Amino acid sequence: MRVLAALAALLLTFGTTSIATAEVDDDQLVNIAQLADTVVTASGYESGSSFTVDRAVDGDDGTDYATREAKWFAQDASRWSANKKEPPVWLAFDFGQPADIQQVNITWGRQFATKYKFEVSADGTTWQDVDGVYEGKFQDKVSSELNVTSRYLRMTTLGHRSEWPVSIWEIEVLGTVGESEQLPALVPLPASYEAADAGTFELTSTSDIVAAADMQAEAEKVAQILRASTGFDLPVVAESVDPAADIMFDTAEGLGEEGYTLKTTAQAATITASTTHGAFNGGRTMLQLLGPWALMTTPMAGPWQVPSVAIEDSPRFAYRGIMLDPARSFYTVDEVKQAIDVMSMYKFSYLHLHLTDDQGWRIEITNDGREDGDTIDYTRLTAVGGQTAMGPTDRNSKPGVTGFYTQNDLRDIVAYAADRHIAIVPEVDMPGHSQGILQAIPQLNTPGSSHDGTVGDDGQPITDPSQYVTAPPQNTSDVGESYLDPNSEYTWQFLRHVVGQVQGIVGGEYFHIGGDETHKMDQANPGAAVEFLREASAMVREFDVTPIGWNEWAPNGNVPQQGDVMQLWNGAKASFAAGLTASGGKAIFSHASNLYFPQKAGPGIWGATWACGGACGLEQFYNYDPEADMGLQPGQLLGIEGAMWNEHVRSIQDFFFPAFPRAMAAAEVGWTPQNLRTGRINNLRTRLADTMPALTVQGADFYAYGINHQPLVRAVAVPDGVVGYGYSPATPADGVSATVTFDGLEPMALTATSMRPYLPANDANNNNRAQAGLWEFALPDDAAAALPAGTHGGVITMVVGGDTDKAVSAQVTLVVAEDPENPTPPQCEAMAGPVRPARATNLLGEATGDLLADMWSLSDDGAIHFYASRGAGMVHQGVVHCPDVDLAEITAIPDVNGDRRADLLAITADGDAFYYYSTGNGFLSKGAQVGHGWTSMDNVSFAGKLGNSSTNYVIARQKATGDLYRYQISGAGLSNGTKIGHGWSDMTVIVGTGQLTGDANSDVVAIRSDGKMFAYAGTFGGALVSAGQIGGGWEPFVNVTVPGDRDGNGLNDLIGVRDDGKLFFYKNTGTGYWGPATEVGHGWGRMVDLS
Repeated sequence: MRVLAALAALLLTFGTTSIATAEVDDDQLVNIAQLADTVVTASGYESGSSFTVDRAVDGDDGTDYATREAKWFAQDASRWSANKKEPPVWLAFDFGQPADIQQVNITWGRQFATKYKFEVSADGTTWQDVDGVYEGKFQDKVSSELNVTSRYLRMTTLGHRSEWPVSIWEIEVLGTVGESEQLPALVPLPASYEAADAGTFELTSTSDIVAAADMQAEAEKVAQILRASTGFDLPVVAESVDPAADIMFDTAEGLGEEGYTLKTTAQAATITASTTHGAFNGGRTMLQLLGPWALMTTPMAGPWQVPSVAIEDSPRFAYRGIMLDPARSFYTVDEVKQAIDVMSMYKFSYLHLHLTDDQGWRIEITNDGREDGDTIDYTRLTAVGGQTAMGPTDRNSKPGVTGFYTQNDLRDIVAYAADRHIAIVPEVDMPGHSQGILQAIPQLNTPGSSHDGTVGDDGQPITDPSQYVTAPPQNTSDVGESYLDPNSEYTWQFLRHVVGQVQGIVGGEYFHIGGDETHKMDQANPGAAVEFLREASAMVREFDVTPIGWNEWAPNGNVPQQGDVMQLWNGAKASFAAGLTASGGKAIFSHASNLYFPQKAGPGIWGATWACGGACGLEQFYNYDPEADMGLQPGQLLGIEGAMWNEHVRSIQDFFFPAFPRAMAAAEVGWTPQNLRTGRINNLRTRLADTMPALTVQGADFYAYGINHQPLVRAVAVPDGVVGYGYSPATPADGVSATVTFDGLEPMALTATSMRPYLPANDANNNNRAQAGLWEFALPDDAAAALPAGTHGGVITMVVGGDTDKAVSAQVTLVVAEDPENPTPPQCEAMAGPVRPARATNLLGEATGDLLADMWSLSDDGAIHFYASRGAGMVHQGVVHCPDVDLAEITAIPDVNGDRRADLLAITADGDAFYYYSTGNGFLSKGAQVGHGWTSMDNVSFAGKLGNSSTNYVIARQKATGDLYRYQISGAGLSNGTKIGHGWSDMTVIVGTGQLTGDANSDVVAIRSDGKMFAYAGTFGGALVSAGQIGGGWEPFVNVTVPGDRDGNGLNDLIGVRDDGKLFFYKNTGTGYWGPATEVGHGWGRMVDLS
């Protein structure tokens, strides 16, 4: 059927709105109410409910009458309920441009409009009635033929069925609207974001990143990420002289602390900012514009293109935070860093660490700097409180994770976050939530505390406070039981010492003193908790820091002193406004109904429901205005903070899974102007679908419900076994298949491997959930035999759930060596030597003059390859020495021939030792033989200056005995060996590290056959002393080396090859531990030794 036009029936035309019939095929009609660019608003919604207007356009009409009746009062019922019954009650649409509107279908609720009308408008201000008054009915659907053209449409009620406000389960607007300019998805949405007409920007292998001196550090952060994902060199330079399109960082006044502009043209992508924070924010936006594959650590195939856009951006609120709760269940340093990395992509600015609670204490406090007369042993806080945590719960069968952060750990976290422009806010909860303190510190267990420890088991008073009986540990989620004694000098002595040490490490603007849920204290002594917190806030201010407290510390919003900060988590949102205004306080919005991540996110996932009376889904996290909800004036609200409490959390993935994408909605609430968000949750959902794959690439789980996820596939830059990666979340292991079709050949099945298992969530508990979503596609083992020699273009096709109609594809290029069925070993041909050798720097392993360690490797055909450093990654330069003897091991050593270039020690299969001299840019010339008889030794490694010596050594293990020897290096050769250890037989890898444990002596690490890694600290006398286990899970690593400093921090970093041929980088943090693994290459299975 066709809806016929009747131009003679034209009734009215004004502006761009025409009340007329239009000719449109039925099969062209879509529900334009749900389009991403459609803005939906209403006269209001039922106070205190979750029945917001977006539920009327979410595609869920309640299924049928019986289901709608059964779910009528459920807080997750998908209906809109108006805020009043008196007219006017309305629901309006802005389609962004004139739309042909054919028909409106309304599924009314129990309370329906007995009469209603439609209005149209050209500007959203002046409205014109569409002919006809319609009658609502309590039935499945009421349809109204409109046949009008207008940008704006409004439904207004004229009469109601009952005394209650009207309710609508679903409203559909069927019609057509012209295609709008499709901009790359960004979260948070910039303050101004428009398409431009200056050509497409493309990042290529010859692109530079151009930055002035004061912006080069920010430029380098973008460069490091894109080098790993593109394989391009991307040097950061002050000026580019080639014609390639570049990323440029520029400066300008007046853009604010975090503001930036970003403009892309065919010539450049230019980020302009007034500060480094603004430049960082612009850099994160640039990474999002390049798409989710830009965050891969494996080089991926291009093109890396961005259409011409113009962005002017700055945040609505300066404080945009996330709270993590390691007190109840510990997060490792690496887990916190992963959270920081993900947070930084969405421009969060604060990380609040809840470090203490009833269940444990998570920060090392030393006895250094105690006040005169202070007898408290603060090391007990971690010795006792660091070993306790939540027990198993009915929602998570695993016990909480114990542990604590050393002071160096916290410094590392602070520095890591600061590098990403995120400030740390530490919290020491007081006076309640203090069982973790009372179980550790005897002196605080006074009669005025929740645990009186002044009487011994024998019933006799204890006169020595250091012998008071400590409180028992608490591993349940009970709250409000514990509290500190407000009248004990020990309490205040303790808090002054703790706050001083923590603030001395963090050095931030804010210190959180907790203050919530002091139920038993309030019962025992009403008002004591508030008075305690007033005194605590005054004490905190003595450290030149602003106190933050949960809303209990500021009754009715009355903070102790002007500028103090109240963090709202419960209660009537607007009830604090008068007090905050009168006391000059500031606020952070964290209301549980809008920002508590443990609250149920939606169907099929467990979560608490007390805050919303049901799920606190994406709508609750997005459809509100925190400033208006609290009744505050601009400047009173610092911003928003999402909170994750760890009663049922056991890993950082247990944070990611329920928090995202709601955390992304929170980021946008904190960043984006309110007028760009109102009524646009469908727009957010569309942008989330395009940006959430980046979470999977970063290894972060999420809750997939309610987002229209589309599969993605991309080829790797240099296929070598693995040819590409795919994205499909919430998909079982057998749910994805892939083929590759090379030009002129039949499709070839690829091996599809889920990088992590998919473990679906459930409504009962938090146990064992994983979204997975990233798939690796590899050629079968016999693929090379099916392809002739040469370069092959092809297409990877990915299919999800067997639905070939929705298959996605990507171009791939594969190079096959000559005669793959019976390969002839290629003749080794070394590269020609450098025309102009790089400058000599005398740094270990450094050959290219950039002050970063490079690497040589020995392949199974005896050739020595050279790889130039590119930060964590590296670029293969080629073969620099062809085999003239059968080499078994190589290790980089400092200069031994006086030219200030790092050289190489090589051991042959016959046990002879040779020097190979570096001639610049990685090239080598064979030098003198410096030893023989080395067939009895293995694990030859440069170790540095061992002990009180100005000379360098290599170490090696005697195979038969497991004894460890050192050999002094000189230009003349190697000294005789000196035994420095025994019992090393069970070690599969032994390698010198330079300084690792932070004491200025050279150290050694070794991997035992069970995969555990141990550190051995060098000493002044030259002996190696065990520093304990520093890692596990190293069984798959077949080659490990420490080539030198690869990231410019002056410490030697570690490179390792796994048995699957993948190459990983580990940063030397200077704390005795390696940083997290970063995959920097694959296809290294042919390499038998690294240096």
